[in-house]
Amino acid sequence: MILPDWKIQKYVGDGRIEIDPFSFDQLQPHSYDLRLGKDLLLRTGYHNEIATHKLPQNLYMFALGTTLERIKLPDNICAQVDGKSTLGRLGLSVHQTAGWIDAGFNGNITLELNTTDDPVHLEEGMRI
Repeated sequence: MILPDWKIQKYVGDGRIEIDPFSFDQLQPHSYDLRLGKDLLLRTGYHNEIATHKLPQNLYMFALGTTLERIKLPDNICAQVDGKSTLGRLGLSVHQTAGWIDAGFNGNITLELNTTDDPVHLEEGMRI
């Protein structure tokens, strides 16, 4: 079952689901817009070394990001992360394999960010 906005709001209100910080303007008809956190992990060089970069940043390749929001799900509700279509039309893929958020999850969500040939400008707090 996909939860409608009113049920997401109800579950957040009664504490069954935690979204911290929560904002009503990020609530969509059947989803909640998560925002991009402040750091990206980028591969550098040919040896797959990882370096942390602060946003804003133009992304030309693969990076790991995280959500600004911390999510806590109960043991009977799971979630799925999909990228915003406006970013997809720019060539940004928000996750390759890690779109499933298990029931009982508690934490910030790791995002697998990948671009096509054109760079995509990323900023902290943007809806991802």
